[in-house]
Amino acid sequence: MKKYFIILLLFSITAWSQNKAVLDSIVYYDNQGDFLKAISLSDREAKKLVLQKKYPAFCHIAIKEALLYTKLKDHSKGVQVLFNALKIIDKKAMPIEKVQLTKIIADIYYQAMNVQKSIYYYNIANKNCKKIKNDTLLASVYQGCYKVYAEQRNPDSIKFYATEILKLTRVGGGYSRKAKSYNNMYSYYCSIQKPELAKKYLDTSVYYANLSKNRVAISSSYANLGYHYMVYDKDFKKAEKELLKISQLFKMDTLNMVVSDSYLNLSYVYEQLNDYKTANLYLNKYRVNTETIFNNQQNQQIQDVETRYKVQKNADEFEAKELRLKESQKKRQLFYIIAIVTLIGLLILIAVLFQLHKLKQKNKLNIIESNLKENLINATIDGQETERKNVATVLHDNVSALLSSAGLQLMAFSAAQPTKSEEIAKAKAIIKDAHDKVRDLSHQLVPTLLAKFGLIYALEDMCEKNSNSIITFNFSSNLNTKTRFEEDYEMKLYFIISEIINNVLKHSNAGHADVKINKENENLSVSVSDNGQGFEIAKDKSNEGFGITQIRARINNLKGKLAITSAKGKGTTVEIQVPIIEKPSTPIA
Repeated sequence: MKKYFIILLLFSITAWSQNKAVLDSIVYYDNQGDFLKAISLSDREAKKLVLQKKYPAFCHIAIKEALLYTKLKDHSKGVQVLFNALKIIDKKAMPIEKVQLTKIIADIYYQAMNVQKSIYYYNIANKNCKKIKNDTLLASVYQGCYKVYAEQRNPDSIKFYATEILKLTRVGGGYSRKAKSYNNMYSYYCSIQKPELAKKYLDTSVYYANLSKNRVAISSSYANLGYHYMVYDKDFKKAEKELLKISQLFKMDTLNMVVSDSYLNLSYVYEQLNDYKTANLYLNKYRVNTETIFNNQQNQQIQDVETRYKVQKNADEFEAKELRLKESQKKRQLFYIIAIVTLIGLLILIAVLFQLHKLKQKNKLNIIESNLKENLINATIDGQETERKNVATVLHDNVSALLSSAGLQLMAFSAAQPTKSEEIAKAKAIIKDAHDKVRDLSHQLVPTLLAKFGLIYALEDMCEKNSNSIITFNFSSNLNTKTRFEEDYEMKLYFIISEIINNVLKHSNAGHADVKINKENENLSVSVSDNGQGFEIAKDKSNEGFGITQIRARINNLKGKLAITSAKGKGTTVEIQVPIIEKPSTPIA
């Protein structure tokens, strides 16, 4: 009996270790941003856990998988995973897991801005949670309700949920939850214009945030303190002190919205302290941070589109594979019966032919997958470039014109007034600033020089602008600077060469680079070479970085050729050859 007990115990420990290893792998892929592997692994593990009837672990994996889909902005797929899990859990007596699944469904609807459904499922989670009397889970559900009603500015509901959360966390909540609950009360009393009472709750929130050692909780407390001193107490020195703590807290990670917002607030604080130089410094930091975060988000969205496509493709392939497997099993059974009564040699021959057939199919699938990936990249890039042109046109032709008109109207009104108004002067300055920013943004989206003077002129200007004391770009061409090509062709080539030059600036550590563009028969030949550190070129194109993959896809789309020559310590040369697309001639009236 003792022997069987030891075996059972060892089996349980092994199963637990395997489950933990799978969870660790999912978390690892999630942190690395490889959502495709994380979703595939969690989906396989969820199906296995259902077969093993390990329902609590299955719920945990289902929630992980749903949250992975929300990171890809695929909220409908995330909700679908949770509803499928609910169907299984509804048949079992598992009230805690049922509340957890319902609460996450409500969270996802909130993220998808479907307020009505979000409130509906929070209410269901609320009712079920009260039946099992789980205060920690109830506080989490209430926090979701608080977010919804805070966004709707419903003071009665905000007060109710903030008060209830505080009651629940005072007894059994950890330091982070306590900090959050007191911060809820602070926000509520600020919303009803009672800053003195709000400050008392904020002080308590700060106390628990520091105890929690949680960077997010601590940074929120510093931000709120800085805001309070700045807005209500007008004590800008204290506000400066609290806001500066945030950047110290995120020394190694300044590219987040908490730090960016602190830069903007610090700019305002220094402006009020008449330190305009420092105010301008932090305003620039805020601008650079927000632009970088926006660009990162844009790049992430492109990757998310590709990942969602791959996830769906894998799901379709898995279903097709299962169907093929079932059909193959039937054929194999018949084949084995025939093979037993026939020659063993025939069996070996058929097996070899079958393996060759599978290999050919696999190669075909790899080619199809590669083509689909390239088409997806090109479609995404073409969409971005079209959107760039559309947005730039709207900004330049509509928004900029409206701002100019508003400025002229304001000037006319100001001239008609007997006395000068400080408010009108400020309004004129704001409109001019907005006009300049709109103009600059439209030029960033579609460079003015490219649109007006063409590819050769724009590239020569790009080389001059990027040359500095660290690196020099030399531009040469056998084409006249006034030479024009088809508009989309020029834009695509411009952004391809721009991406290559950006790679030189970011990664090469070079001091000199040559950019050459020449016409050779019916082709345009481009060469960018530098004397930088170089790199080892991947033998397999599938292992290339995303930037090179994008460049290669763009050039293939132009029916061109790309060659990269590089080695460590010997610099890098990128050569492109694409057929010329001439600018269409203007029809004679």
